[in-house]
Amino acid sequence: MLESLLVACFSSLDEKLSLIETPMMELYLRERTDLLLNLSNLFREELSARFKVD
Repeated sequence: MLESLLVACFSSLDEKLSLIETPMMELYLRERTDLLLNLSNLFREELSARFKVD
């Protein structure tokens, strides 16, 4: 499901976004929910920076 949401928001799943999936799933439920609800307002770079993916 998370992969589908990332593809829907960013059109494709590149290597950086793939690396973010596991850390996102490890967030507390409330934090993950808030992030997913705001996903469409974020840029790839912002999401990568949040999870420190280079």
